[in-house]
Amino acid sequence: VIDAPGTLVGEIDILSAEEQTLLRSFQGTRSENQPEQTVLDLIDRWVEAEPDRPAVIRNDEVITYGDLNRRADRLAGYLRQRFDIGFDDRVAIIHDTSDDTLTAILATLKTGAAFLAVDTDQVSRRSAFAIDSGARLVITVSEHASQIPSSDGWRVVCLDQVTDDIRSMESIEQRRPTAATDDACFVY
Repeated sequence: VIDAPGTLVGEIDILSAEEQTLLRSFQGTRSENQPEQTVLDLIDRWVEAEPDRPAVIRNDEVITYGDLNRRADRLAGYLRQRFDIGFDDRVAIIHDTSDDTLTAILATLKTGAAFLAVDTDQVSRRSAFAIDSGARLVITVSEHASQIPSSDGWRVVCLDQVTDDIRSMESIEQRRPTAATDDACFVY
């Protein structure tokens, strides 16, 4: 860049040869830009095409796209039946980075609601944002529940306390129709 200050940013090689090869290997999986598709539409395509392909690999645990989708469908059903979460609602998700977090995000989207992710290290500082966002529900685990301030505006569900209730939900299509223009995520 110093030798050629007129170089366009897009022309600068920032990846090593190995990284470029890896990136090119993914190019076959690229699809045409279809702005009317939602994140859930894209996940559904993966579930349909490759249900046994790993979606999440954490330590020794592998969760396939099919398993992740079934988990999200059950949790979405639970959120709709127990808390009437749906289109135009907001759900705060206070969780460590885990497959449960991804499941909660997908389930929230499947209900038609949008989510607000709150880092567990930031709960006390960011809770006001969750309140301001209009979140009706907070999804977390028992370990973090005590950090969540009381509010008349929301209810709290600890996933580790309702695991059996969620597992008993039928794994059926729970999603309410959404559009690419609907809110999906709020960032504060």
